Amino acid sequence: MSGVLPVWSVQPFGVATTFVESLTSYVRRVASRMLIPAPRLIAAVSGITQAQHYTETINGTELASARITAALAQWSGVVELEMLSFAPFRSGLHLRKDFRRDRAWCPICLAGDPDLAYDQLVSGFHRSRRCIVHGADLQTKCPACGRTHRPFALWSEPTRCHHCGAQLGDGHVQRNDLDPETAAVASIVEWTQQGQQVQPLRIAGAMRLLRAAATLGKMADHLGLTFSTVQNVEAGGQRLQMDTLVRILTRSGSTIAELHSPDPVIPPTPRTARTSVIPRVDVERLREGARHELQLPLSERRSIARLAEDLEVSRITFLRHVPEAATLARERRASRPLSTRPA
Repeated sequence: MSGVLPVWSVQPFGVATTFVESLTSYVRRVASRMLIPAPRLIAAVSGITQAQHYTETINGTELASARITAALAQWSGVVELEMLSFAPFRSGLHLRKDFRRDRAWCPICLAGDPDLAYDQLVSGFHRSRRCIVHGADLQTKCPACGRTHRPFALWSEPTRCHHCGAQLGDGHVQRNDLDPETAAVASIVEWTQQGQQVQPLRIAGAMRLLRAAATLGKMADHLGLTFSTVQNVEAGGQRLQMDTLVRILTRSGSTIAELHSPDPVIPPTPRTARTSVIPRVDVERLREGARHELQLPLSERRSIARLAEDLEVSRITFLRHVPEAATLARERRASRPLSTRPA
């Protein structure tokens, strides 16, 4: 398997554009052209075995991604292969949890010329829902047998199901407008394809400017992130996940270029009147509930936890505001037969 492919060397699609082909798609096309299983091709070229168990994560920042692309580039003579994954951009991104487990494809893309059918790098992310070319919903199951496809499954093909042989392409599916999350993923892919790195320190500065005078909790609610995630992003010391970047871009209305600008022009987080984060407790309602419960026969009384849940407060909050409710627990416990009491 050593040497350079002479005449039928397969070239990747869309390099240096938003529509770049994924590494998994390229390997499938080469293996299909050579009529060998994709895992065998990877093992022969790079020495990596058990590739049939890999997920779409191999298109990310994993060390195995760099090893496979480097080996394939040396073997095939196609130097652009490193752009088919995020391996060259691993300094600012951590994408292990952002990729799908199984292959996702656009049925319209696979319905045309089989020699031009491929899967885009954008399609491998959980946050991508539609094809960035046709707007069709991405598919993850064969329309005939309903089974999913691992990226490097044995005898996988670009346009057919390797389980039943059915065609995966369908040129008559509905086309839609591109949703904001898929557009955000596409913008990040385009940014890296232009040779730009995702820089956590630059994004940290933009995030602090975006938050302005708002609290971290308010910022977290605005972006749909956890408090600790916002803290980590503003610290700038960790690689970022695609999910975090997509939420920042879609919720703030910013672009990836604005987040990396030395002087970003970003609208601040809208502020509202400060209110207590602790909800007001209707004490009289809680006391009325306790009085009503005490009037019931012992056999019909609810436990403190159940009563507090029905009154939409925690057990501790209920007992804090209605200490006399402890009588309910004592009387209910005393009414149990001795054989059912805890030792």
